[in-house]
Amino acid sequence: MTNQRKNCPHCGSTSTLPIAYGLMSDETHQENAKERKYVWGGCVIHSGTSATDYCKDCKKHYDCIVNFWDKNLDCPNC
Repeated sequence: MTNQRKNCPHCGSTSTLPIAYGLMSDETHQENAKERKYVWGGCVIHSGTSATDYCKDCKKHYDCIVNFWDKNLDCPNC
């Protein structure tokens, strides 16, 4: 998983990490704890409320995953 260094819309920082979802092994969690390549978002993706990126400076998440079939869905957390 690569970090594209998106600017945080809340503070403008480029100190961001992608958010990964899905079931991960203990080994994967331990490896990420050392290298901190991503933030684990949990096992389930919720359309409209699951973010794709996390800012390490202001500690906020942003760019929510939206089901493209639901055109009226806005993320309440972004």
